[in-house]
Amino acid sequence: MTASEFARVRNATNKEAACHWVCDRADDILNSSSPDSISKSLLSVVCVETFFGEVCNGGFVQWLDNNHGRIAHRCPAALRRVGLPQYAELAAQALRVHHPGPMPESIAAWEPALERIRDVHDSDDYASLETTFFEHYHANREEFRNRLFDYIVTHESEFMS
Repeated sequence: MTASEFARVRNATNKEAACHWVCDRADDILNSSSPDSISKSLLSVVCVETFFGEVCNGGFVQWLDNNHGRIAHRCPAALRRVGLPQYAELAAQALRVHHPGPMPESIAAWEPALERIRDVHDSDDYASLETTFFEHYHANREEFRNRLFDYIVTHESEFMS
């Protein structure tokens, strides 16, 4: 990101739009020929943004079944990095339902496990986790967006190219 691009993000009056803009930049890298080259900061943004979007729209099944499921194994750490440990634990628990072993480091190494999960999981597997997710979410609807935006601004140097 250039200095002027980051200034627009930092000074945005709409935190959601600013987070989405950064997430779109991260998506460009994830959809490139070398998705594992994404920086930890950009990965954190896309993980948090897509985790919330997918779980809110269709639950943990949708989170894992849609395209961003390929970075689901990296979401618990990303959620912790931005200050959302209660959601990090829910993401980790959801992953352990069908993948109790250690999480692989790379996206390519995660893909076989993800395909296996997609073949066997259903919404009943995550019902109690979704209940807890929405209890947290409804208690403070803006927490994830505020924490994500604060993370971006606080880690400005990590987003600069």
